[in-house]
Amino acid sequence: IAALEDWVETHPEESSVPIKATLPEAQKGHFWSAKDILEEIRSNTERGRQEYQSLIQLTIYLLTRGKL
Repeated sequence: IAALEDWVETHPEESSVPIKATLPEAQKGHFWSAKDILEEIRSNTERGRQEYQSLIQLTIYLLTRGKL
């Protein structure tokens, strides 16, 4: 999360641009910026908890495959 916070802070314009995200069926058509996702994580919303879990899974995947 610290890396995401740093990126959002150092790239304010980019971090505010909505990006296409893989979302559950109920949320299709929604777009989130990195800044939005970080705010959801900080607020501990359901969406934030899902994103946090996804970030942890990605980190573990990259670490166990020697990509980091």
